[in-house]
Amino acid sequence: MAFSGSPAESTASPSDPVSVEYQHGVAFITCNRSLETADFVNLQRLVETLIARNWCLIVVDLKTLRFIDSTAAKVLTDLAERAERAGGGLRVLNPQHTVTLFLRNNGFLDKLPCAEDRHIALRELTASRLQNEDSNQAQNHGAASQETQLRNLLEKNAFVLATLAETLHSRGVLRDEDIATLFGPSVNPHGGSAE
Repeated sequence: MAFSGSPAESTASPSDPVSVEYQHGVAFITCNRSLETADFVNLQRLVETLIARNWCLIVVDLKTLRFIDSTAAKVLTDLAERAERAGGGLRVLNPQHTVTLFLRNNGFLDKLPCAEDRHIALRELTASRLQNEDSNQAQNHGAASQETQLRNLLEKNAFVLATLAETLHSRGVLRDEDIATLFGPSVNPHGGSAE
């Protein structure tokens, strides 16, 4: 398995089953020959390493792959899901007709996005990433907005409670000890803070 720690470099060796090329923020993985089961384990490790290094936009070129089994297809769909959860995505590029048929007939094709060429894959992944970022920003804004609303509500309720306690204290319903129990010893029941 060829992998370089520097995303600026491309890795390729004819003896490696897969190689990686970095381009426009996307890791393009090329299968250099038909992959055996052990090669898919290496591919899985490679993609997991890329995701761990925040290279979550990944294209896997399968043009040399003439056959795929359900184990390998499951590995690819799992990797696509992991990349998506990490805020990116994975696209399969150039699957041969027999591979596409297998993926379609066994229900993998709907879980494994395919692209016709690098440009389409790059465009889809970039759009997906931007959509994820927009969604995350909206969620963060929504959470901040909810936090602000909750803080305002608590402040209003605290004011209402303090006013009610002051009124009940002035009418003799609450004693100084009751106020201290409700609000803590630092609150002066006669207005203001005891400190």
